[in-house]
Amino acid sequence: MSAGEWAINLIMAPGSSVQLLPVINLALAIVIGVMGYTAYSTDNGAVQLHCSVMSFLALGLCVVINWFVGEYQKAKAEQEAAGDSGAEPEPASGASRRKID
Repeated sequence: MSAGEWAINLIMAPGSSVQLLPVINLALAIVIGVMGYTAYSTDNGAVQLHCSVMSFLALGLCVVINWFVGEYQKAKAEQEAAGDSGAEPEPASGASRRKID
């Protein structure tokens, strides 16, 4: 299987994949770089403002995606550890569990 076929299969697979995270980070880094370069190289104030805001939003999206994946992996590891010991996992800090019948 070629790299192109692997990438297409990865993208088209149902659900999300942690293997796709580096590709998302690279794409967002390219967007941030292009927007930053455009904002720096133009003299038009409206374009500079627009590109600066878009760069900030892309950076925020990148940070939030990576934070979410880290939290997901942490919760998954806690669930697997609790599953091995037979205990119920602890709720997240500040969260309470109510049993609904």
